[in-house]
Order: sequence, then structure tokens, then C-alpha cells
Amino acid sequence: MGDVRGLGLLGAVELVRDRQTRARYEPAAGVARRVSLHALAEGVIVRALSGDVVALAPPFVITAEQIDHVVEVLDRAIGSVEQELAGEP
Repeated sequence: MGDVRGLGLLGAVELVRDRQTRARYEPAAGVARRVSLHALAEGVIVRALSGDVVALAPPFVITAEQIDHVVEVLDRAIGSVEQELAGEP
């Protein structure tokens, strides 16, 4: 992650190839889209934005436990995509 930003319950996570240099992924890798598909497979809807940004917009009636679940799923989704990318040329 290069940056995490938010306002209220709205949030965004910027995904970068290298945290130190903030080097971006190639657009063809579709990193944000891949993360969103992994999260969707676990029942969490996040939105892939232009570039490598994943947006979160949970309902205002969400519980603390549900927020924890969203964060856990997003963490797993990012980890899965990192592993996929490590195995690609």
C-alpha cells in the first residue's frame, strides 16, 4: 500500500509495487480490479478506481465487527494479488 485515505466511512487504498519508492504497477496488471474480484469472492464489494486505487464505501449502519471483516477480507485480497503478481513474468 502506498497510501490510505478516508473521510468518515469512505476510504481508499492506493496500491503500489514498492512502498519506499511508491513505484506503480503497470496499468495492464489491473491490480485494483484483481483485488476487487478477490474481495467480491469473499462477499465484500470494493470498487477499483482508475490507476491502482481501491475504494470502500460501506453502509452507514455498519457494525464494528463488519468493518473488521471488510478490513480482513481486503487484506487477504491484497495478499492474494501480491502472490499472483510475484509468480508472473
